[in-house]
Amino acid sequence: VNQVYQMVGGIALLTLVINGSSAGPVLIWLGLADSSEAREKIIKAYRVLLRAELIESLVKLLTTERFKHIDIAFIENNIPLVSDLTLCQLVETVEHLKDITPSDKYCPPYLGNIVSHLQMKDGITDDDMELQTYEILRDDPVTHARKKQTEKRKMGRRSATMSSIFAMMTDDPPSTKELRLLFISMLRAQYEKQIVEGLLTSQHGMTVALQQSLEEAEAHVGNGGELNDLHYLQKFHNISLKLNKYFTKASCGSFRGSKKNSVDEMIHKGWILQEMAFGIAHERAQEFFQEQFVGCDKDLSEAGKVVVAESKKQMKEVADDLNRNVNEEFVIRVSTHKCSEILLNKGIKFIESLSNNGLLKDSETEEMVEEMVHLLNKTEKVGVNVQGKKDISHELDLSTLYEDVNKIPVAPFANVNKHEKGPVVDTVEEH
Repeated sequence: VNQVYQMVGGIALLTLVINGSSAGPVLIWLGLADSSEAREKIIKAYRVLLRAELIESLVKLLTTERFKHIDIAFIENNIPLVSDLTLCQLVETVEHLKDITPSDKYCPPYLGNIVSHLQMKDGITDDDMELQTYEILRDDPVTHARKKQTEKRKMGRRSATMSSIFAMMTDDPPSTKELRLLFISMLRAQYEKQIVEGLLTSQHGMTVALQQSLEEAEAHVGNGGELNDLHYLQKFHNISLKLNKYFTKASCGSFRGSKKNSVDEMIHKGWILQEMAFGIAHERAQEFFQEQFVGCDKDLSEAGKVVVAESKKQMKEVADDLNRNVNEEFVIRVSTHKCSEILLNKGIKFIESLSNNGLLKDSETEEMVEEMVHLLNKTEKVGVNVQGKKDISHELDLSTLYEDVNKIPVAPFANVNKHEKGPVVDTVEEH
């Protein structure tokens, strides 16, 4: 009996050895499995696609004035996939973006910083930059926006079409209160859009504060008040400042020096990102609002003008706060880190989409995602070298924030898609 068991076991073991050593090559020959070399080639190809996705995302971010002055060298040093970007590749990406964007929606990206950096890195002279090859990189966003506004004025309203909303409300025009409530709904949609774009993070405290400020503003408007969601946003921020103050006191002075400054800097950074998100939402909502409520032979109604004016007033207050309380180099640091964060998160989503479609194995997906997460953690800890700017040597003074809530500042908020202010009435403000 023992000999029978040994014989059967030996045959089974021999079968496993033979099948194990031959199964792989047979499956590969039949096209039912990939060799390690084949998988490496596939992953390499997906990395090329990932790189193209990140470069395109970077160019899209540069179409917003918010990221106009980012430190491109920092991004190259901390995101290896874009470290070998060249001017020719930048040209191809911008041309692709222009091709896939409707002509009336396209805005040239702010490329001043990145072109200068790549020109020096690639050893391209100023004379070479005048060649037609690089013509698209010379498009100025502000000049483009003004040209587009001029073309609209020349076309006039003869060729314009009445919006569906305006057409439905011609006989019964909405009141100022109704338009304010509708504008708040548009703002809410814009915050959701920023979450999709990666500018905001769902369930983050800052995002919750922005959304909650609209809830309170909606109740205020419902009671006959003006559009003033900034007031409620400031209330939420002041609460966070008080909590930080109490926390510092509760620590019995254990937070001193660099630790206390790091907490202050974190709050200051959050405040900058919050007010930038606020400005972007209002900018876009104003544009959509005017598109929907300007008829083919009508100006914006008086009620509509009031709503847009109230929105613009708040945006000016935000700009005044930024200009008065924030050093330019600190804004560059914040925007550069935010840009890096958005790019890496987009990279993670791209990798996950490949996995969800069965193009990557779980182990391959995990490895690539871990790489992106590592880069995210790394960039959070690395400082930005802001050349030509003064250092932030003083402690951030958070006590002065929002001290002039009702003051109307003169500095405009950085525009996002249009690169210049849209009109409150049928005129164009040019800066």
